[in-house]
Amino acid sequence: MFLKKLIFLVSITLTLVSCETQDPLDNSHYFSNDWSISEVIAPSYPFDETNETNPILLSFNKQGQYELQLKEQTCNGSYEADAKGSVRFTRNNCSVSCCDSEWDYYIITLIKKASSYIQKDDSKFFLYIDESNYIILEASEILAPLTSEN
Repeated sequence: MFLKKLIFLVSITLTLVSCETQDPLDNSHYFSNDWSISEVIAPSYPFDETNETNPILLSFNKQGQYELQLKEQTCNGSYEADAKGSVRFTRNNCSVSCCDSEWDYYIITLIKKASSYIQKDDSKFFLYIDESNYIILEASEILAPLTSEN
């Protein structure tokens, strides 16, 4: 009888330990999925609305690395994140020369300034520069139209 209870407790413990949580980071603190930029709220970093915007895709294809699909070009870099919501985008090859539009360069600049993130659910992801300035991304299957509020 004691052995049956022990086996039962061990199996329940193993089941609970193996359960996965809904965390935007995988177990190694790396993001996953592709995200399209759907909106920019950045009053401290105004963008001239007369300039053209274009869809931009932010992909996390490899651990600790990201890729930006811009209007005509692609650039990439590294990032560090933790489960507490801190993020830092570093070491990238995204420069003025890879940007075919002012919008491309603007988004790259904002992403480099991002310091935290929140994922509300599996479909929305927020990159924060500070509490008033952030980028809203949506899970991407097809690039979504963009809006900018400055």
